[in-house]
Amino acid sequence: MPDAIVLGAGMVGSVMACDLAADADFNVTIADVRPGALAAAQRRAARLGVTLSTLEADLGDVDVLRGAIEPFDIVLGALASVIGFQTLRTVIESGKHFCDICF
Repeated sequence: MPDAIVLGAGMVGSVMACDLAADADFNVTIADVRPGALAAAQRRAARLGVTLSTLEADLGDVDVLRGAIEPFDIVLGALASVIGFQTLRTVIESGKHFCDICF
């Protein structure tokens, strides 16, 4: 079963994570620096009856990002474009499969 991480728990990232988590073939984690956004994503998942793990991490820090994505098979990006390009570069350099809404 593939492990997927969604980077960014905002309005789009939380929906992406819940949609993917609705497929029993995936284990899904959503990551964000904002505890409130992660809690809101968990509430959305609970309302939809899906299981979603959370990871509080400063994804603007490349070393933190690299460590956060390391154990995952699939990386989905839903971050602000301000850090989206550096995220894209880091994920590609880490050899991960990546789907991003910005780039």
